[in-house]
Amino acid sequence: MRGSRFAVGLEVCCGTALRRLLISCFGWCCRVSGRQGLDAQAAKPLVSLSHQCFNPLFGLTATHQVSKTVLDWGLEKLEGNVPLHKAIIETITITNNNHYPVKYRFEPCFPREFQLNFIPEGGEIKARKAKVIKAKLTVHSKVNLNFKTTLNIEGVGTHFLTAKLRCETGVFGVDPTSLDMEDDEGVQIPIVLGELKRAFLKNGGIEQEGVFRLAGEQNEVKQVKQQLNTKNYENLPVDVNCTATLIKIWYRELPTPVLNSLPAETIFLCEGTDYCVQAFKTLPEPNKTLLNWLLDLLLMVACNRRVNKMTAQNLAIVVAPNLYDALTPDPIEALAMSQKAAQFVHNLLVWKVQMKEEEVGHAVDAELNPEEAAPKPLMKDAVSQTSNATPEAELVGASTAATARKKRHTSTRPEDGDAGGE
Repeated sequence: MRGSRFAVGLEVCCGTALRRLLISCFGWCCRVSGRQGLDAQAAKPLVSLSHQCFNPLFGLTATHQVSKTVLDWGLEKLEGNVPLHKAIIETITITNNNHYPVKYRFEPCFPREFQLNFIPEGGEIKARKAKVIKAKLTVHSKVNLNFKTTLNIEGVGTHFLTAKLRCETGVFGVDPTSLDMEDDEGVQIPIVLGELKRAFLKNGGIEQEGVFRLAGEQNEVKQVKQQLNTKNYENLPVDVNCTATLIKIWYRELPTPVLNSLPAETIFLCEGTDYCVQAFKTLPEPNKTLLNWLLDLLLMVACNRRVNKMTAQNLAIVVAPNLYDALTPDPIEALAMSQKAAQFVHNLLVWKVQMKEEEVGHAVDAELNPEEAAPKPLMKDAVSQTSNATPEAELVGASTAATARKKRHTSTRPEDGDAGGE
């Protein structure tokens, strides 16, 4: 366990220079245990990189154990009938296996929608003893939220607990198979997504600079979400940032994020586009259809990147956190897995762009200026020049090649801007 955390933390700290070494070591471990690549789905996970493969009784280290990594207070079973202003209790057990006492403390959490208290909030756990902590939740308004709460243990460090609140009823935060469906270009999707997409496209969403990166106005987003939860799809907002934000929220509040059905090591080993495509094809339904629908919408945005400044990489950075939740208690692992999820989505978007280019016969951003289509090679031609490089180097190489081509063909057009991610 410690070795896996060290490897992930080392990659975060040292960048991509050690990627090949880390991947080789991880692959060797998989081969030793009789697993490799996507075959890992059918076997017991090797490392504790996510909730799917984290043993909650193993905890932080061999000397400290925390009984759970996820707090949900059984709210999903209540189906939205959550009592307001009434405390709900869930217990956590912290075990100290050391021969000396240790101190612990929970970081306070006081948002407006609810109140979360840990009783006791801090204190000392005697040697080779356990302490039961009460997580007291009081909901003030019905919301759907996923958030991290922090436990600090002396001599060990920070431990994340994932808290899930499911208090709303309607079309957000529910099993997508329970929703009314409609046909959208040959696939069945929830009606709410179809309505949001139509409003997004009708109001010029694919041309809005920074779309999916810029958040909609908070009060408007809240009001429209409440409207949609009543299945009222009329008079949706013209602000495309609001509709884009609601699309992200819909995915973020799913009971299980679409990418969490993949083993953590599959996300961690997102080495190259082909690997990610094969992993994508193993997703169960409806996750695969939901992700494919979203990728197609993001492809429309990426095809207009010269106008909206949202490249495939920018889109992956801002959308991936809504598709994958790293439920590991270790902050370094959580950061690394979040970065891996963004790379995974990025590779899928690159694949979508390549398929689009093969279909139309020219680079997709040339559709804005058809006269530029002839001299511009396809994305796969640029990527092939760096086929022996790391995934990051391949993407940088493709971007550099595109920039060089623009400078050759015109000296008057300004350089494309790159919008940052949240």
